[in-house]
Amino acid sequence: PRKFYGKIDRTVDGKTIPYITTKEGDVWKNTRQSISHAFANQHIKRMKAICCEKLEEWIRSTLDSKPGTSLDMFNEMQQLSLRIVCKVT
Repeated sequence: PRKFYGKIDRTVDGKTIPYITTKEGDVWKNTRQSISHAFANQHIKRMKAICCEKLEEWIRSTLDSKPGTSLDMFNEMQQLSLRIVCKVT
């Protein structure tokens, strides 16, 4: 993984900070164990339901209410993602 994902590691004060995709050994195991509960089946189902709910709200409030309007999709998706993350956490 390090060869493929190494480019996304961050450098802070001259030190390389690996992401989960480039961690190895005990560091990877401890990191994976600390975040694995967030990916349990019941949490994924809840996140999926919230994503669908927020997407449907966005469609109704943005697309359906303003047909033919030009949109900044980067901004729209950024705002939608933020609303989803805020509700999920």
